[in-house]
Amino acid sequence: MADNINPRELPTKPLPGTGRGFGRGNLLFQEPGPGISAPVMKATSAPPGFTVFRAATGETAKQQQPPGRVPFKQALANVNQPLREIEEMEKLRKSYIPGHHVEGQNFPLLPEPPSKAVKRLEIPPDLVREYRLGSKHPVSAMEEFSKKLKIEVVFKETALDITSISNYGMFGNTCFVNGLQYPQGSGRTKKEAKTAAARNAFDAILRDGFSIIKESEKDNSCSDDSSVTSAQTSELCAPQLNAAQRNAAAIFNEFCQKRNIEPKIAVSDQPLQHGFECVITSQGQLLGKAYANNKKEAKNKACDEALRTLMGKTSDASTASHFDQVASLVKQKLGQLQRQCPVDISNYGVLAGFVIKQFKNDEGRVVALATGNGCLRNLSSAVLGKVIVDCHAEVLAKRALQKWFTRQLFDANDCIQRKVPNDSIFESSITGVKKFQLKENVSVHFYVSAAPCGDASAFPVDTFPFITPEEQAAIFSGAHNPKFEREDHGCLRAKGERGAITVKVSQIPAKASLEETEYEVKFQTMSCSDKILKWNVLGLQGSMLSHLVEPIYINSITIGRNFEFGNMTRAMCCRMADEIDSDFPPCYHLCHPLIGRVSVYEPSPSVTALAGNQCINWSASDQDVEILDSVNGRSLPESPFHTAADPTASRLCKFGFNVRFCNLAKALGRLDLFNHATYGQLKTSASEYNSAKEIFYSFMEASAYGSWLKEPYNLDNFSVK
Repeated sequence: MADNINPRELPTKPLPGTGRGFGRGNLLFQEPGPGISAPVMKATSAPPGFTVFRAATGETAKQQQPPGRVPFKQALANVNQPLREIEEMEKLRKSYIPGHHVEGQNFPLLPEPPSKAVKRLEIPPDLVREYRLGSKHPVSAMEEFSKKLKIEVVFKETALDITSISNYGMFGNTCFVNGLQYPQGSGRTKKEAKTAAARNAFDAILRDGFSIIKESEKDNSCSDDSSVTSAQTSELCAPQLNAAQRNAAAIFNEFCQKRNIEPKIAVSDQPLQHGFECVITSQGQLLGKAYANNKKEAKNKACDEALRTLMGKTSDASTASHFDQVASLVKQKLGQLQRQCPVDISNYGVLAGFVIKQFKNDEGRVVALATGNGCLRNLSSAVLGKVIVDCHAEVLAKRALQKWFTRQLFDANDCIQRKVPNDSIFESSITGVKKFQLKENVSVHFYVSAAPCGDASAFPVDTFPFITPEEQAAIFSGAHNPKFEREDHGCLRAKGERGAITVKVSQIPAKASLEETEYEVKFQTMSCSDKILKWNVLGLQGSMLSHLVEPIYINSITIGRNFEFGNMTRAMCCRMADEIDSDFPPCYHLCHPLIGRVSVYEPSPSVTALAGNQCINWSASDQDVEILDSVNGRSLPESPFHTAADPTASRLCKFGFNVRFCNLAKALGRLDLFNHATYGQLKTSASEYNSAKEIFYSFMEASAYGSWLKEPYNLDNFSVK
C-alpha cells in the first residue's frame, strides 16, 4: 500500500510524532518531526507570499530532496509491522479534512448531526486484517461480518448483461446487506461469481463504512411524518433500486405509500395550450402541476414537483432537511412561473436558483432562478455587450442574483436617505468605506438540479437515488473530505456550445480564448465548477458591484442529482488552500459553504431538454420570465419580457448591467466611477477585487490545475457613457 501513496491524500492533521503539516489538492507543505521524514518535493512557481513544493515523480530523493528531508517511502519503512503500516495509512487518509464549515461564518447554524437512530457499525479489526492479508475468503468474511454484527447478508444469482460479449458463458451474483444492493460479481462458475460479489460488497463496506437504524426506531419511522428523518427515509422507506431503474412517478408513489399519503393524479385526455396537463392533489391541496408533449412525461414532471413539495413539508423542520427545503422552494417557484407564462418553460436540462434567508428560522425565499445548458456559438455579435456568452443555468442564475442585488442596493440607499426602516438585505459597511454589506444573519443558498459541469461531474460515479446514512453523516459533520485520486482531479476545464461536455484547459488552443481570438472561431469558456470555485473566493457580487458592496459569499450549495461528496467538495472549494487567505485584500477569503444533496434524486432530464437551446431567467425584481436562445445569446420572440431599447438584447447582458450600475452609482453620489471610457476599464478599476482575482489565477496555475481562460478584451471594449 505504501508504494501507491498519493501525496494528494496526505492529511492536514498528522499522527502524533509525525511532524506538523497540511495538504491541499496536489500541494503539500510539511515540516519533519521526530520519527518520520517528509516527502520528496520540488519547488514550482507560486503566488506572492508563499512557496509551493510539488511531490516529485520519477526522480530520486537525492536529486529533489530539500535540506533536512528524506523520501516519504523511506519514512514508512521505519514502521516495523506491515499491518500497522496499513492501519496508520488508513488513519492518514481519513484525517484529511481541509475545508471545515465554520458555524456563524459560512452559515447561521451548523445543521444538527444525523438522528441518533442511525448507528455506524465498527468492523472487527481482526476480520479486516485477515481479509486484507488474504487469509480470509471474501464469502467467509461477509458471513463473519453478518454473524458478529447481527445483520442480514444475502447472495442472489442474478443475470448478467447479455449484450456484452465478455459476459457470454458467465454467471452473475449480487450481495445484499440489510437489503442494500452492492455491485454485481461475475465468474465462470457460480462459486466464482459469489466470491466476486462478496469481494465487491466487503471492499465497498471497508471503503465507505456501514450504518443501520436502531430497532427501537423501526416500528414508526415510516408512519409518523413528524419523526421521519432523511436517514430513516433512505434506509427504511427507499426501495433498493439503481437510479437508472427509477422515474419520478415510481419514486413519488413509493414515497406516498410509506407515509400513508393518498394523492389524486389527474391527466388531461387532450393536449391544452402547453400540452398535456397533469395535476396532483392531496386533501384538496395542490402538490404538483406540469405540462408536456405526452401524458407520461407530464405525469413524471408533476410527480417530481409533488415529491419536492411533500419533502419540503413532511421532512423534519430542523436544519437537517435544509437541502430538501431549498430545492423545494426553487422547484415551486419555477412551477409558479410556468403557470404565469404562456410558453412551456418546464422542459429544461439544468435548473439553478438562489434562496435568501434573513433571520434564524426563516424558511427562505427564492430571489433568482434560471434554466439552461448551452453557450454562445461564436463571438461575432458579442462586441457590443448585448448578448449572453454563457447560458448555463448556474451562470444565468448568478447574473439574475446580481440584478436583484442592484435593486436591493437602490432600496437600501433610499431608506437611509429618507431615514426610514431598511427592509433590504444590505446595510452600511462597518469598515468605514463608502460601501454596503450584508446584514447580520442574512445568508445565501445556491441550488443546482445536477452536479455542475466540469470538475464536479467529469468523473461519473454510481450513486444511490436516496441519500444514505453515510452520506448524511459526512454532509452534516460540517467537514469537507475532497477526493484526490487522479492526476486530473481538480484541473480547470472549459465548455463549448454544448457545455455538458468539458475538456481540460491545457487541451485548448490559445487562440480560442485570448485576445487574438478570431470571431469566427467557436469560443470556449470556463466550466461551471470552476466559476463556482471562483465565486467562493471572490464573491457573488462580481467586479462591478465590488465598487459598492463587500464580498458576498454562498452559505450552502444543494445538488439535485449526480452528487459525490468527495468530487463536489474538491470542485467547489477544496482545490484551494486556506493559507492563501493571508494574501488576499481585506474582506476576501476562501469560503467553504455547506455542501449537500436532496434526500431523493431528481429524475434525469429528457434528451430533448438536454439538446434544446431554450433557457430562462428571473429575479425577484422582475415580473415576467425572460426566454433566451443559448446559441445566439439573445431573447426569443415568444419571450414574455423584452427590453425596450433593443427587444433582442437580454436584460442580463453586459450592456444592461452597465446601465443599471451607472444609475446606481449616480444615486449613491459615486461620481468617481464615471471617469472610465469603457465597460472593461470600469471593471478593472475595482482594485481589490482584481488583486484577489490575480492571486486566485496565480494559485491555480502554480498548482498545475491550469491557466484560466479569459474572454477577449474586445468583448468589454464598449462605451459606458
